[in-house]
Amino acid sequence: MVETEQGKERLITLNFVVLFLTTYFVFFASDFFIPVLPFYVVEAGGTKTAVGLLMGLFTFTSIVLRPLQGSRIHRTGCKKMLLLGIIVYALGGLGLAALPPLPAFFFFRAAQGFGWGSYLLAFNTLAVDLAPPGRKGEAVSLIGIAPPLSLATANAVTAAISIMPSTPRLSTPAFSVTSSPRAA
Repeated sequence: MVETEQGKERLITLNFVVLFLTTYFVFFASDFFIPVLPFYVVEAGGTKTAVGLLMGLFTFTSIVLRPLQGSRIHRTGCKKMLLLGIIVYALGGLGLAALPPLPAFFFFRAAQGFGWGSYLLAFNTLAVDLAPPGRKGEAVSLIGIAPPLSLATANAVTAAISIMPSTPRLSTPAFSVTSSPRAA
């Protein structure tokens, strides 16, 4: 660990900044997509019930699989779990971008839920691992700023894009790919 002038070990390192920015953009991608998902599902022929089930499936999958992911993180490591989460979440988003038939939406949202759960577990654990022994709580507090910061900015960007006269239809693959961190 790198020490500062006051003798405290340094918390803000390049690795911590990269983790913070990655977390911000992963959450930004998700926060950007959530407001448009209902419209996207309805355009694909879904009902309000389908919208609710898809939103719930994402959360349910993320929560139910978390204990399995927790035991796996000890075997594979935080960085691998972080990458697995990003990749699976992105693949789910790209699957949705392919304009699948409505039943396939459920598979892709479940995949995103698995990726989301993996990422949430890994980014918090990695923040603690990167922090000096006496600054772990501070690390969790600082990394915890990224999600609400992205929520504030992603919704504003989504609203701004939606009122632009040249906004593409919500069902176009280019717009829906924003559900993937690859786009962020």
